[in-house]
Amino acid sequence: MSDLWPSKAKRLSAAYPIEAARAIHLPVMFYFVGFIIVHVALVLSTGALRNLNHMYGGQDAVNWFGFWIFFLSLLAMAGAWFAARPLILAPIASLFGKVGR
Repeated sequence: MSDLWPSKAKRLSAAYPIEAARAIHLPVMFYFVGFIIVHVALVLSTGALRNLNHMYGGQDAVNWFGFWIFFLSLLAMAGAWFAARPLILAPIASLFGKVGR
């Protein structure tokens, strides 16, 4: 967990101790990962093109329109993930305050 947890906030640490936060964090993460896997499997196994058109294309049709919007969104997410490096993020973050290691 982050080192940004306010160590001087005694009332917050008493109400929600860091140990409890860590104990809850891992099972909840596993739940969300499982939830995503099950739902992606359901979308793909019950008619991927039609479901992707419902979600991304806004139409009730079986064509590739929704798939291509979905694919472009995956490319945008991958591009953002690769761009999330100190070389790119540090100048942006320095606009809002001091940046250091």
